[in-house]
Amino acid sequence: MPVTKTCERCGKGFKVRADQAATRRFCSLNCSAANQRTKVSKACERCGETFIVKAYRAEEARYCGRRCYLEFVAAENATLVQHGLKKCRACKTILPLSAYYPHKLLVGGVNNNCKECDKQRKKREWQSNRERYAGNCKAYREANKEKVRASKNRSYAKRKDYYSEKAQRYYQANKTAILAQAEEYRRRNADHIKEQRKAYRLANAEAIKALLKKYRGLRRSRGSFTVEQWRAKCEYWGGRCYLCGVDLAGLVIHCEHRIPLSRGGLNIIANIAPACQHCNLSKNNKTEAEFRAWRAEHEGDRMPAHEKQTPSNCADEHLAPVCRVRVPSTAPASV
Repeated sequence: MPVTKTCERCGKGFKVRADQAATRRFCSLNCSAANQRTKVSKACERCGETFIVKAYRAEEARYCGRRCYLEFVAAENATLVQHGLKKCRACKTILPLSAYYPHKLLVGGVNNNCKECDKQRKKREWQSNRERYAGNCKAYREANKEKVRASKNRSYAKRKDYYSEKAQRYYQANKTAILAQAEEYRRRNADHIKEQRKAYRLANAEAIKALLKKYRGLRRSRGSFTVEQWRAKCEYWGGRCYLCGVDLAGLVIHCEHRIPLSRGGLNIIANIAPACQHCNLSKNNKTEAEFRAWRAEHEGDRMPAHEKQTPSNCADEHLAPVCRVRVPSTAPASV
């Protein structure tokens, strides 16, 4: 229902909708524009000097300039600072000094805006100048690679637990997407990854040779088993990987030490089981229980349903994990 109001500029009466009655002050755009052009004199509440201000800002204008305003803020906060408080210039909320970023030159040794308001201001500024800031950051990183790397290393060393927990939280919240992205990357860059691994083996041939020599010596010193025993073990597991259950026909079979040699396992048939390449290399030197727990956490969505079960008639069921002797399914084991 229309409401009658009086124009603050010309004094004429005009009708306005009830929901606009609180905000409408002028009868027309001409009166509104004239009011904005009109200027009035006011006295500064800080220094007492007279200053000119537009009429529509007369009610909110209290100081002649920024200097008087800052002096007022300092005086207002002087009493609050004595009690460990300060009034935020942006949100006008009185907060403890701990809610502000430090600033040695300002009242109380802290910033005038609280942390939350400062974050919002920086966010708005970044969004409005995203391309310029991104370009500046990229140019700085390119020009100061060593300095940036050293700074990151120092920060990580000081807050290692924080970064570790942060990464873990992010992984848990985005596990499905991360695993899918990693698999897609490996599929699209299979040739590149193959070349990288080949280059690594060539660049570190001596180290790899020494590691394999040490491993072979350890394997020979922990016992042995025959080809017949190995074939019987493969038949016992039905020609499938004992960890994930995949059919190994036509694939490269890995001779897996269920208890790793590096953790006291023996190179005897009771500690041997057939495994696929993926499970063997992923398992590394974990125990079987550790590997299953690790895979349930990292690859739970891709685990076959039968992986969680093992044959109930397994004579060495109490043993737990594995080796890296790769044996083609069509050839006898070479141990």
